[in-house]
Amino acid sequence: MSARWVGFAKEATYASAVATPTFYARYVDLDLQADQGRIIEWESLRREKEASWLGPFVGSGRVAMYARPDDIGIFLKGVMGAEQVTQIGTSGFYTHTFTVGDTIPSWTMWDVRPGVEARRMHGCLMKRVTVECPAREAVTVEAEIQYSWEDLVTAPSLGAVSARRPFIFHGGQVKWADTVIGEAESFRLTVENSIPDDVHGFDRKILEKILEGVEITAEMDMKFTSWDARRRFYGGTGSGSSPAVEEHTFLLEATFTGEPTGIGNPPNYKLYAYFPATVLREHETSVSRRERLTQRVTLQMLYHSGNKLELTNARSTEY
Repeated sequence: MSARWVGFAKEATYASAVATPTFYARYVDLDLQADQGRIIEWESLRREKEASWLGPFVGSGRVAMYARPDDIGIFLKGVMGAEQVTQIGTSGFYTHTFTVGDTIPSWTMWDVRPGVEARRMHGCLMKRVTVECPAREAVTVEAEIQYSWEDLVTAPSLGAVSARRPFIFHGGQVKWADTVIGEAESFRLTVENSIPDDVHGFDRKILEKILEGVEITAEMDMKFTSWDARRRFYGGTGSGSSPAVEEHTFLLEATFTGEPTGIGNPPNYKLYAYFPATVLREHETSVSRRERLTQRVTLQMLYHSGNKLELTNARSTEY
């Protein structure tokens, strides 16, 4: 079978389609569907519905792939919006720092399969991006995408794809309040933009990009060895033995170390999350018979000027 892949290119103007991809990637799952918003109603003349009229067009779905240090940056830029690139010393490696911006870029996306044509989606927005580090597996990134329009075009040629391996679970580490969480078994970080899909005006297409709020959360599955997480749940200090009167935030850090770079500085490709104002929102501690004891925590990241995601790789320009 011929290769299946996706392409992306950043748009200069929202929903203004780009002719050729600038980024090429493999994927694990792809599911992008269009809703034609058909208006099919009864009228007075007959018992059957007599006609169908095309209504507002909305495209949506998801793409998931392994989190390679070259590939994941496009999703972090797409969901966070702001990016700064800094060279590391005199090396050929760079730190990409992603922060929540006032806007996010839109993308043209290609769904390329065997054949002479490809599906091209315009005005793709990253509504939600999840970076997941499951136990004993490779780290994945999944993007929930909303798009404005699509067409069938001549399939573009496949360009260069990443040769790097993805981040792996055993290269991960999570810390809160400067303490390594040795009980952590899996970690999931989600950034979600609230983007309305009903901004059509007198047109079938979504005409503009409107951002409402953004929410950053994380979930972590852990072995149960003590009630320390419960103390965080009580109010954040980590020392109380009952629910607190006032909330206290704490620093959450997550590091995913990738393959060696081959030089001393930086020694490895890396993805780093830094959120200084975090609260433990939910703490689940269910028990079933004699099964091993586990717990799940849900973390909420609040606004802080230091919030950031950092990606270390050899790309010298912004995504």
